[in-house]
Amino acid sequence: DEEDLDEELARDLSKIHGQAERAARIVQNLLVFARQQQFRRELLDMNEVIERTVELRAYQLRVSNVQVHQRLAEGPLGVLADASQMQQVLLNLINNAHDAIKSTGAGGNITITSRLVSGMVQVRVSDDGPGLPPEVRKHLFEPFYTTKEVGKGTGLGLSICFGIISQHEGRIWAEGEPGSGATF
Repeated sequence: DEEDLDEELARDLSKIHGQAERAARIVQNLLVFARQQQFRRELLDMNEVIERTVELRAYQLRVSNVQVHQRLAEGPLGVLADASQMQQVLLNLINNAHDAIKSTGAGGNITITSRLVSGMVQVRVSDDGPGLPPEVRKHLFEPFYTTKEVGKGTGLGLSICFGIISQHEGRIWAEGEPGSGATF
């Protein structure tokens, strides 16, 4: 039957299109991961970077019934950093928190905290998702390690975050136990 063939062909083409888009995302992430570009350090207010980044994701988070709580330090938090790279790190962390919360099948909360600790700016992105088992936590920053289902993640997001933060002479780590959410 010609109609069944057309339907089957349409399904196959849709699968091919989806996989081509996935391959393009992987290549783009690889390029970002491999690129040794010179970053432009400038004096930034980390609180402003956080607020701008949250605004970018506000709609998608609201639609998913995810509340974002910003507990930012009073006054500006000056850092010498590349603004777009700091935004990339925050976007990756917010997206991962969002994915973790969505995996529970319910809404949830992301809390972003900024403060000055011993002269260093500390930013924490926490979620109330399923948490991090120890065996997952020890591999989080390895390239291509992912807990997401096939086709949903490349395993490069946290590796990119690690590279950017290291390049800025900072540190990134994860905390959280199964059932108690995660904090980066």
